[in-house]
Amino acid sequence: VMQEIIIDKKQYHTISELKNGLGPAPLKTALGWLHLAHGVRNTAAGLRYVLYVFMTDLKELTRIIHKPAGYFLAPEGDERVGDVSNVAFGNGWILDDDGRVFIYYASSDTRLHVVTSSLAQLLDYVVNTPQDGLRSAASVQQINDLIDKNQAVPVPTVTELVANAAPFPLL
Repeated sequence: VMQEIIIDKKQYHTISELKNGLGPAPLKTALGWLHLAHGVRNTAAGLRYVLYVFMTDLKELTRIIHKPAGYFLAPEGDERVGDVSNVAFGNGWILDDDGRVFIYYASSDTRLHVVTSSLAQLLDYVVNTPQDGLRSAASVQQINDLIDKNQAVPVPTVTELVANAAPFPLL
């Protein structure tokens, strides 16, 4: 190895405060390279491994352009119990021609799981979820900004929904 470049350094008091690592090869999209990674945080209950996603520039693979705050997937319920408790670890993902994404991950070094999403959903998540403000005041401001943005979206009335609804077929 002649050169090593750290794309996403660990950050204190985040999901990757102790260590982090890239998962499978990134997915090339029209918006950038979509990465799946794991982050490790030291908690009172021990280490916690979670999965997170981020996006890098198409032409400059080491430049992060979107990094949502928090985790994308964390072990829950039975996934938290096993040989190494409280671990979710990315094993691979596949992008099908129809836009479905199959995400393979292991839980607690005991079981393998697969979840499905779509490329459109993943891109929406990575681009539109705010990144970590790293301070309480910044995080609260981000939440308030999201609330304001959502309140600005027009919500149709029941009358409008009924008027635009397709008729139910008779059985």
